Amino acid sequence: MMKPDFFIKTLKFFISILLIVVLIFLVFTYYGRDFEKSFFLSLQNTANDEDEAVRITFLDVNQGDCCVIEYGGKVIMIDSGGYSTKEKVENFLINRNIKDIDFAISTHPDEDHFGAFEYLAETVDIKAFYQPDVTQEQQSETYSKLLELLENNDSDVNYMYAEDSLNIDLLQIDVLGPVYVYEEVNEMSLVLRLSFGDFSVLLCGDMAENEIQDIIDSGKNLKSDILKVSHHGSKTGINEEFFDIISPDISVISVGENNYNLPSYEVLNLLEAKSMVLRTDRDGNITVSVSQNSEYIINTERN
Repeated sequence: MMKPDFFIKTLKFFISILLIVVLIFLVFTYYGRDFEKSFFLSLQNTANDEDEAVRITFLDVNQGDCCVIEYGGKVIMIDSGGYSTKEKVENFLINRNIKDIDFAISTHPDEDHFGAFEYLAETVDIKAFYQPDVTQEQQSETYSKLLELLENNDSDVNYMYAEDSLNIDLLQIDVLGPVYVYEEVNEMSLVLRLSFGDFSVLLCGDMAENEIQDIIDSGKNLKSDILKVSHHGSKTGINEEFFDIISPDISVISVGENNYNLPSYEVLNLLEAKSMVLRTDRDGNITVSVSQNSEYIINTERN
C-alpha cells in the first residue's frame, strides 16, 4: 500500500508542474506576440553581421516616416520625418558619420514625411532630390519653399514615375506607383520596392485604396521580405489581398503618439496574424543589416 506521505508529496509535485504549465500558457496568451518578437530578435542578434552589405534603418521620428539606406558608400534617405523631429534625424546622421545624402526621396508632400528635409538642406549636402509629380494645389507653401531651397543649393531636383528605377551597383529601387494621377495627395505616394539579391523591402508612403488596387492590377512584383506599412497603420493603407501578395515576414509600422488611433486594430490583427510586427513607437530605430548573400538580421534601439 502507498504510504500517505509519499502520496501527498507526489500529488504536490504534479500540482506544481500543472501550475507552471498553466502560468506559461497564460503568459504566452496575454503577451505572446511580444514574447515571440523578443525571442525572434534575440536569435537574429546572435547572427554575424560583419559582412553587412546594406544597412536599412527605419528611424523613430514620432508620428512620421524616415528611412535611411546605406550601401557602397552611398546614402539614400526616403522621407525625413517632420520638422519637429529634425534633431533625431541629425543625431542619427552624426552617429553614422553621414555628411552627404546622395539621394533624398520624398514619397509625397505631407509635412510628417518631408519636414526635416528643410533643416537638412541647410546642414548636409543633398545631392539629388526625388518626388512624385504632384500638382501645385497638392503642395503646401512649406513644401514649395523646400523645393526652392534645394534648387538654390544646386541639388538636382527630379520627378519619379511608375516604371522608373534607381540603380546603385547591385542595389535596385523600383518605382511601382503612383500608377495614375490622383486627387488625394496620399494616393500620389511613391511606392518603392528595394531589392538586393534575393532580399527585398516594400515602402508604401501613405498610399490608400485606389493606388493599392491600381498597383495590384499592374501585375508588378510586390513580394517582399519586409513591408513598411502605409500611413502609420491606417486601415485605408492596406487590405488582406494586398498583404497576401506581398507576403512579408516582417511588417514595420512607423508611428508615434497621435489622435487618429493609429495603428488601427484591424490592421494590427491582419499583420500580427501573418507576420512579425515592429513599431518605431515601441521598438525605436529598427535597423536591417543585409549580407552579401541576401541574409538579414534586425536590431532595434530605443532613442
